[in-house]
Amino acid sequence: ELALQLDCPIVVIGVKPEAIIDVEVVFYDYGEVSPSQFVGYIYNAKCVITSSFHGVALSIAMRKDFYSLKLYASDRAENLLRHVGAVNRLISPSHSISFSPVDYEYVVPKLEKFTNYSKDFLHKNI
Repeated sequence: ELALQLDCPIVVIGVKPEAIIDVEVVFYDYGEVSPSQFVGYIYNAKCVITSSFHGVALSIAMRKDFYSLKLYASDRAENLLRHVGAVNRLISPSHSISFSPVDYEYVVPKLEKFTNYSKDFLHKNI
C-alpha cells in the first residue's frame, strides 16, 4: 500500500512477504545483506518500514521517513522514539499506513538533547 502511494519498489530484508500485487518486491535473507548494503538501502529509501532498533536509529540519523513496527510490548526502538518525540512513527504490523513525512524540525532538537544527555552520562560514569 505504501509502495503504491510513493511509487517505489519494496526491499525486504529478513522475512519473506506474502504475495504483493502491482509492486516490485526485492527480497534478501538476513545473511545475504552486508552491513554496508543495509545502510545503503536505508540511505536510498524513500521510506523505511522496520522492526529493528538499528533500522529506526539509522533512519533518524539519515533523516529518512520511516515507520517502526511494534512487535514487542516494549523495546529499544520504542524507547528511542519516545525520547525524540516520534512515537507516532510506531505502528502495529496490521496497521494500514497513509504516508506522512517525519517532522524532523521537531525531532532533531529532541534528538540533540537526548544525545547530549547520553554523552554527559558516559563522561561522568566512565
